Amino acid sequence: MTITVKDAEELLGLKKETVSQMAWKPVKHRSTLEYHAYLALAINGETIESFRLLCTFSPLIRPLDDCYSFSLIFNNQRIYALDKENKTKQHRNSLAGYGREHYGKLITG
Repeated sequence: MTITVKDAEELLGLKKETVSQMAWKPVKHRSTLEYHAYLALAINGETIESFRLLCTFSPLIRPLDDCYSFSLIFNNQRIYALDKENKTKQHRNSLAGYGREHYGKLITG
């Protein structure tokens, strides 16, 4: 099931309550650390277990800043994220967010 922008916005706007213990599970990929936490959330009295928090952390060689991404995943689709990259590093925002303001644009920092 593909989540539309409208679906994601509605889901993010609902009051949610965790009903499962959050436990981070670290995974190491080359120079990047990933932490996953699977969550069950109660939304309008219904328990939904399709949520996952994903934190990706890339410690870089100084004097560069560390980079990280903190994402909320629903049904294996990234529906909300906070990304921080080095001020000089760029990436194209093209894997998620079709129809959103920054989709397909070059993002710096």
